[in-house]
Amino acid sequence: MTIEAKKYDDLVGNLEGFSPKQIEQHIKLYQGYVKKINEIRAEMEKIPFDERKDKANFSFGKYSELKRRESVPYNGTYLHEMYFDNLGGSRAKPKADLTRAIEGAFGSQSNWEEDLRACAETATGGWVLLTYDRIDEKLHHNQVWEHSNGIMLNQEHLLALDTWEHAFMIDFGTDKKSYLTAFLANVNWKVVAERLDKATQRARAA
Repeated sequence: MTIEAKKYDDLVGNLEGFSPKQIEQHIKLYQGYVKKINEIRAEMEKIPFDERKDKANFSFGKYSELKRRESVPYNGTYLHEMYFDNLGGSRAKPKADLTRAIEGAFGSQSNWEEDLRACAETATGGWVLLTYDRIDEKLHHNQVWEHSNGIMLNQEHLLALDTWEHAFMIDFGTDKKSYLTAFLANVNWKVVAERLDKATQRARAA
């Protein structure tokens, strides 16, 4: 199945603190990940099943190399979609259920923000994900390197923060602190709350 890039034109020029150029270039990069996952999967499909073992090798093999890199553009695609989908808010505060979940895990909204910033400052070339843990039923921050290293199991993803330099260099240079402030001003808490609702419903149904 070919993955189609989603449209995010409505974000361009409508995010406080972000220039149209910054968002346009970020969307273009996301589209590149969509293109690459489709290319990788198309190449894998060309290799017959009975030949895949012969083309897989720990040191080097065409099939094994395609498989090793598959998670990078795949996760790069859906992490960016999660990121863009949780933007577009208007400084509204989280809903009551989400606020209680944040306070239950971090003690307060301000503590949560401090922890997010601490994780983001040290997650260069990666992501910070706010997650709901299906085991302890609490919220956590998950640092992800590149797009695929460090993703924890048993997590439902609620909020995605891109900490790669491409997410902020045009507007903020190396000033990641100001980027994080702009990001927080644009979080769409309605989307995050909906993700939490779905996550807890799935956990109860399991």
